[in-house]
Amino acid sequence: SRNALRVVGLAGALALLAVPALPSAFGMRSPAMFLVVALIPFLVRTPRALVAMCLWLPVAVGWTVYTDYLQLWRVSHRCTVATGPVVAAELEQLGVTTANSSSLGHFDSAIYLSAGLSMSGDEFGRNQPSTEFLLTEASTDLPERSGYVERVRICTPRKIFVIEERKER
Repeated sequence: SRNALRVVGLAGALALLAVPALPSAFGMRSPAMFLVVALIPFLVRTPRALVAMCLWLPVAVGWTVYTDYLQLWRVSHRCTVATGPVVAAELEQLGVTTANSSSLGHFDSAIYLSAGLSMSGDEFGRNQPSTEFLLTEASTDLPERSGYVERVRICTPRKIFVIEERKER
């Protein structure tokens, strides 16, 4: 058990050394937890202390490191699930239904699922769209769409999504 405590302490020390490389939005609870983990070999001396450490360490990591991770994840480029309700609200406000809309280009499936959408799409932009509303990404290399005007632009840390409406002819 002594060697296992040394390994845990070494892992905490290495994590503490990595703190300067963490994103600035990561928070300050994690470095404090890393310091406590690095000191475990010096603090845990008895079997009772070892059992106590095994019980409180996962809870403490959850309250510190995991909480910092969740706060960072919400503002990271990977969080597209949070965009879904925004897209759904904008579509509802414009009166968009799955019958009168489609997507053009790659539109993240996490957004479809979290917005409760199920619509047809043309990921490669092979055909000229014919629906009243069109969901696209602003940064795609798709051909220019004639006859559509931008109605809503939703900016996320990673991508920009656009809802376009067909112009009256």
